[in-house]
Amino acid sequence: MLKILLFIFFSLLLGGCMNHDEKFDIELISNKGKKLKLSLKKCFFDMKRLESGPFSYVYLKFPLYTFSGNYTGNYQCLKKSNELKAILEISQSPNIDFGDNIIKNSKGYWLRSLNLDDKYLLERRGNISIYKFGVNKNVIVIDDSFNSDKINMFIFYVPYSSFLRGQKNGFTDKFNILSILNDDFKIKYDVYSSNFTSDNEKIYGVDVNTGFIDDFRDLIQNQRDILDKPEIINKFVENNERVISFIKAHNQGELK
Repeated sequence: MLKILLFIFFSLLLGGCMNHDEKFDIELISNKGKKLKLSLKKCFFDMKRLESGPFSYVYLKFPLYTFSGNYTGNYQCLKKSNELKAILEISQSPNIDFGDNIIKNSKGYWLRSLNLDDKYLLERRGNISIYKFGVNKNVIVIDDSFNSDKINMFIFYVPYSSFLRGQKNGFTDKFNILSILNDDFKIKYDVYSSNFTSDNEKIYGVDVNTGFIDDFRDLIQNQRDILDKPEIINKFVENNERVISFIKAHNQGELK
């Protein structure tokens, strides 16, 4: 009897390992009918029940460090169900008619969709603008990405507060990224400073470089002008391009 139970146990264990890397295809559809068909390991999907779609959005789960300077492009599954995780959200872009004065998918369109206009502009220098966003956040806009082949993106952060200074928390060590894929889909994820990712690195042994995130955090915490360091913002852009490349590499749909 014991041998039978052990056989069943190890069969389930091995079966679980075998299924861990099994692929699953899911289809997302944009407001314009464009299709994004992702083929990924099942373990990446943050869904109670896997269905092929089509969907207007999907949440994908990864170890916490995954988007924080993952320059080797190493994407792994969570090892434990209760560990800290990073969520990659892919969803339809808005389909809002703001009138004839605003061209769809232009810079003005995306700013309007985020409820931003010049009255919220805090600073602009070169191709980078900073706007006040809501009650306690600012957002960095890469202006020239709307007039070129660059990927549109926004960096959201909580500005300096003496109350938060020096503390390790989601306000000072986590930054929200919003990116636009082909004007059809929104990509959302968070990046974390080394205060959060160092423990994860020890567990997974994955090469990440959070230096630019740490530098960005220090700029805010030391009340220095972010626009004095465009090279740090460019590192966010490069990091975002790697995230988009991961999505495109696993896409079997119409978008390229």
